[in-house]
Amino acid sequence: MKGKAIIPLALGLAVGLLAVKLLVDFVKKAQASGSERQTVSVVRAKQDIAELQEITTELVEVVETTENQFLPAADRISKLEEVVGRVAAKAIPQKLPVLKSLLAP
Repeated sequence: MKGKAIIPLALGLAVGLLAVKLLVDFVKKAQASGSERQTVSVVRAKQDIAELQEITTELVEVVETTENQFLPAADRISKLEEVVGRVAAKAIPQKLPVLKSLLAP
């Protein structure tokens, strides 16, 4: 091999190794940020709840889930006591979180 051909080969190898290191660092950082999410307790429907049906303990459960921007904190319910005995203003499908806006006043 000629001396002039070794220089581009070495540079290409160095750039390739640098790209692999940057990719590995990026993946590690993404995994670390995903594991730091907070979990919250949420009441959700065990089965379908019909509109105007009284909610009982057999119909709902408390589960842990990650903090979610689609589940606003002001509308979230985290305790069964806040739901049991209330009436659903709208139908609540199975496994959907029970929100204050879905309950009758």
